[in-house]
Amino acid sequence: MYTAQHTHHQALPATLSVLIYLQVNVRKRGDVMYDLLKRLLTICFIFFAVNTATADEVGYTAPGHGEYHHWYQMIQKQLGINDCCDDESRDCGPVEAYQDPGFEKDLIVLLENKKWYSAYKARKFYVNTPDGRAHVCRMPGFNHLGTPNGGFVFFCVFVPEWTS
Repeated sequence: MYTAQHTHHQALPATLSVLIYLQVNVRKRGDVMYDLLKRLLTICFIFFAVNTATADEVGYTAPGHGEYHHWYQMIQKQLGINDCCDDESRDCGPVEAYQDPGFEKDLIVLLENKKWYSAYKARKFYVNTPDGRAHVCRMPGFNHLGTPNGGFVFFCVFVPEWTS
């Protein structure tokens, strides 16, 4: 019996030392992982805080907007709309445009970056435009991180009446 107790007492310190060793080493590894994770999250937070731009923070002026600004304000009042152009993130400007006969009422517009974009989902208003061209109210598109994605979001298209 004495031998069993003696063995038990010798085993207890050995077991405790293994547990303490494991706890210390796991904790050290955990602290290292925690520190790495904390640093990574800090770097990511700083990166996104500095580099993330949202549509509201990025002022956008469409080419030709200044020349027709008064007309955009007037036509929106006449039509009873106020959400096409907001002079901050959404802006209107003249564009080259055509209607694709293969798609009913699908207006394709040419923007300043010389790419054709479909304004299929945008509201279309057939009106007398001041220069006989189509005018589109849009803003740059943004991805889920809030950075520009190279595309555009279209809100309203003022289409010359002769195209209807």
